[in-house]
Amino acid sequence: MTRSLAVLRLAHGGGTVVLVDVPAVAAGLGVPVPPALESLLATLPADERAICARWAPKRQATFAAGRHALRLALVEAGVVADVDAVGAIGRDDRGAPVLPEHLAHLRRAVSITHKDSVAGALVVVDSASVDTSVDTIAVGCDLELDPVSGRDRHSMAGLARQVLSPHELQALVDDAQQPLDDVSHRRAVLERFSLKEALYKGLDPFVRRYVGFLEVGVHIDVDGAALFTVPDAGFTATGRVLVVPTMPTVVLTTARVQRG
Repeated sequence: MTRSLAVLRLAHGGGTVVLVDVPAVAAGLGVPVPPALESLLATLPADERAICARWAPKRQATFAAGRHALRLALVEAGVVADVDAVGAIGRDDRGAPVLPEHLAHLRRAVSITHKDSVAGALVVVDSASVDTSVDTIAVGCDLELDPVSGRDRHSMAGLARQVLSPHELQALVDDAQQPLDDVSHRRAVLERFSLKEALYKGLDPFVRRYVGFLEVGVHIDVDGAALFTVPDAGFTATGRVLVVPTMPTVVLTTARVQRG
C-alpha cells in the first residue's frame, strides 16, 4: 500500500489536500509489476481496475495512487467515514475523476494530480467557498517537483517562454522582493506553470477544450494567493501556492473557477 506523505487543511477555501507516494515502477509496456503496485491495484474497485487494465504499469501506478489520495482526502475532509465508503471513482471523457452517485454533489469540488513519485488530491466541502449544488464553480489542483539541483535559469528559460507571457516574465523581476537567483527563479516559473495547470482543471468542465498557457495570466501575491486573467470574461478565477513543510521539493497549487 502507498504511504500518506502529507495532509494539508487549507485555511483559504476550506479545502483538504492529501499527498501520497507512488509505487516505483520502470517505464514501458511489459515491465514487471512490483508487489507494491499489485497491492495498491488490489485495493481498487473492479470498475477502476478495468479502466487501467491495459495501461503500462507506470501509468497504472499514478492512476491508482491518485485514486487512493482522493479517497483519503474525502475521509480527511469528513465526507465519508472510511475509504471503503467512497465506492468506484470513474473517469470522464476528459480524464477527470467522476465520483459515484452518492457523492455526485461534490463532482466539481475534487481534483487529482500526480507525478511519477507523488500523487495528490484536493477536496473542497466548505459551502462558503464552493456551492456544490450548482454547476457554476469548479476546483483544480496540481503538483510539480522542483529538484534541488539540475535546472538553472538558462535551462528553465524555454519552459518560461512557453508558459508565461512577456508581461508575466517581466513581472517575475518586478514583483520579486529581492533579485532572483537561479533557485528562486526556477521556483517562480514552476509555481506559475503549476497554477495554470490547476486552473485548466477548474476551467475544463465549463469550456471542454485545451486552454493554452498564454491564454491565461496569473499574478501571485507575497502570501501565495493568486489571481488569474482568463480568456472568457464570464469567468473569475483565484488560486493559491501551498507550502508543504515536509516536502520542500514539491510545488503544490490550487485553483477555484467561478462562472457568472
